[in-house]
Amino acid sequence: MPDMDGVEATRLIKKDFPQTVIIVLTTFDDDDYIINALTYGAAGYLLKDISGEKLVEAIRDGLSGNIILPGRVAAKITSRLAQESTPRITREEFTERELEVITLLVQGKSNKEIAETLSLTVGTVKNYISQIYAKINVKDRANAVLVLKKMGL
Repeated sequence: MPDMDGVEATRLIKKDFPQTVIIVLTTFDDDDYIINALTYGAAGYLLKDISGEKLVEAIRDGLSGNIILPGRVAAKITSRLAQESTPRITREEFTERELEVITLLVQGKSNKEIAETLSLTVGTVKNYISQIYAKINVKDRANAVLVLKKMGL
């Protein structure tokens, strides 16, 4: 692409058209490129050596809301995540209420279920979850659960 790369195109498209499903099809399997594309909202990251049948299947999967990554790309991401250290935060840095929310979050409970269990509003639960994300430096629920489990919480 002469004016920008696929990562930047993904960022711009998702900014203006957030519902658009984007699957990056490229020859680059650089870790940063992959992670940035997914961070900006790509639903998949495929290498150009994919067969036509697999590409059609990937497009259908993307439209169904699935994230599409070939095995070797997923392995690169997993390896990189494993190398990143757990945030340097201890259990004591969370409030008691945050620890209660964390316990339910790690159990896979929804915001509504957490609110009902702790007799809170959903808005209050969202605030606690935002505070937890900030403390462990993550931006989404899946990564929060991974980090919190790694921390032993």
